[in-house]
Amino acid sequence: MKKAIELANTLSRANFEILIPIPVVTELLSNIPDQNARIKLYKDIQARFHLGMFDEKAALILSDILNFHFLQSNREYQNLGITKTHLKYDSLLIAIAKSSGAEALYSHDGNCKNTAAHFFDVLNLDERPKSISQNVGLFQTEN
Repeated sequence: MKKAIELANTLSRANFEILIPIPVVTELLSNIPDQNARIKLYKDIQARFHLGMFDEKAALILSDILNFHFLQSNREYQNLGITKTHLKYDSLLIAIAKSSGAEALYSHDGNCKNTAAHFFDVLNLDERPKSISQNVGLFQTEN
């Protein structure tokens, strides 16, 4: 979580708009027992980040991703140890990010990276987006 917060702060300082796919928000909120706290966190997330929704455009991209993994790659995901459930969930996140115009997807999950490899850049939480790689000192922490 610390790396994710540092990344969000860094990207915000660099004037990047940060997109969070709505299923990720749901996953975050599901771990909070108190409904009022969930609502408060949702409003905080909504105020700070762009929420990526699953819409028609994302549905078409998702169908391309799943078609590739189920048919074109001869279910290669199984050889990588990725379950069908994880494949579908990660593909959903990738499709939402791609349909929303995201430059890259950030994840520490190796399965997500393998799922996205054919379609989208997935970066580690400590990597810079390609478009700001030349900005020296961007990832220095604030004092």
